[in-house]
Amino acid sequence: MIAPPNPGSVDRARQIRERLTDARGLAAALALRVAPGATPRRVIACCPAHPDRSPSCSVYIAEDGTIAAKCHACGWSADALGLVAIARGLDVRRDFRRVLDEAARLAGESAPETDERRQTAPDTRPDHETYAGVWTHVLDACELRLASDVARYLEARGIYADADAAGVRGFPRDTWPLVASLLATFERAHLDSARVLRRGHDALDWPEWCVLIPWRDRYGRIACVQRRRLDDVKPKYRFPAGRAPRAPFGVEHLAAALDCLGPDAEVVIVEGAIDCLARRRVARHRDERAAVVGVASASTPCAGLPLDLLTGRRVVLALDDDPTGEHASAKLADALHGIACELVRERPAGAKDWNATIAEVPA
Repeated sequence: MIAPPNPGSVDRARQIRERLTDARGLAAALALRVAPGATPRRVIACCPAHPDRSPSCSVYIAEDGTIAAKCHACGWSADALGLVAIARGLDVRRDFRRVLDEAARLAGESAPETDERRQTAPDTRPDHETYAGVWTHVLDACELRLASDVARYLEARGIYADADAAGVRGFPRDTWPLVASLLATFERAHLDSARVLRRGHDALDWPEWCVLIPWRDRYGRIACVQRRRLDDVKPKYRFPAGRAPRAPFGVEHLAAALDCLGPDAEVVIVEGAIDCLARRRVARHRDERAAVVGVASASTPCAGLPLDLLTGRRVVLALDDDPTGEHASAKLADALHGIACELVRERPAGAKDWNATIAEVPA
C-alpha cells in the first residue's frame, strides 16, 4: 500500500517507543476504559480493536522496556505505536508519519525540525485535476489485454470481466511506449509529483506494483489510483503518498445500481476493491439483489460513506472475519444505526477474501 518507512522514521519510531514508558498514562491519554488496579507498568483496558464490553486488553511494559498491548479476547496485539494508531483511527502503515507525530505528542516530544522544514518546503503534489489527467492517460493506455501478468491474476480470481468494467488496468511488460507517451504529453514535474515516473528517471515509479485500481468519488472523478503487487512481497497494496480515496470503491455506480435493482435491494460493504469485485460475482451467482462497494481502510471504514443512498436499506457488513474486520464492522454499525433499516454481519466462509466462495462460482 505504501513504501516502507525511511531509516530516519524508523529511528524516530524507536526513540518515541523508548519515551513511552507509562502504560497507565498512555491508556488514559488514549481515553481507553481501564479496569481498577492499574499501575504505570500494567493496565487492563477495553480493547480498541474490537467492540469490548468489559476490559480484556493488557497494556504493559514488555521485556525490552517499551509498551506493548495484547487482547486476550480477540488476539490483537501491537506495540505502543500500533496502540496509538488504532485508538486514533489511523493505519499504522499508510498513516505512519501521522502516527509518529501523535505518539510523539503523547510522549511530550516537541515537533521535530524535519517537520518544520517540511511545512515550509514547497508542495510539489499535483492538484486534483492534474493528477486525474495524468492517471487517466495511464489507464487509457494500459488495457488489460496488454498486461498479461495482470490479466492472468484477475482471471485466476475469476474477476477479469468485472475488473475490466470497473476500470482496473495493468502495466504492460514493455513499459517504454507508455513512458514515451507520458513524456510527450505532460510536464516532467507533473509526472514526478503524480508518482508515475521515478523522480529523475525516464522510467515508471515502482513498476512491480503493476495492478492499477482507480478509486473515484461518487461523481466518477478519479480521487487516487491504488496499485497492487503480484508477487509475495509485502505490503501488497500501495496508495499514493498524500492522497487517499474520498469514498468507497464502486460508489460512482451505486445510485444507478440501486435504481436498477429496485427499492428492496441491499448494499453489501466489503474491504478493498478486489474483494468488492469478487463479492459482486458471488452476488450474481446467488441471484442476490445487491449492490457491492468496498471501503478503502478498515481503520477508517466510514470515510465518504454515501449515507443518503443507504437510508432505509438493508446493509450487509461483509468485512474480513478477523479482529480488524470486526472493529471496522462495529464502526460502520455505529455510523449506520438509525439509517439502515437492517444491519447484518456476514463473514466470508473459510477465507478472508472470498477465495473459498469464489472457487465454487462458475466463470
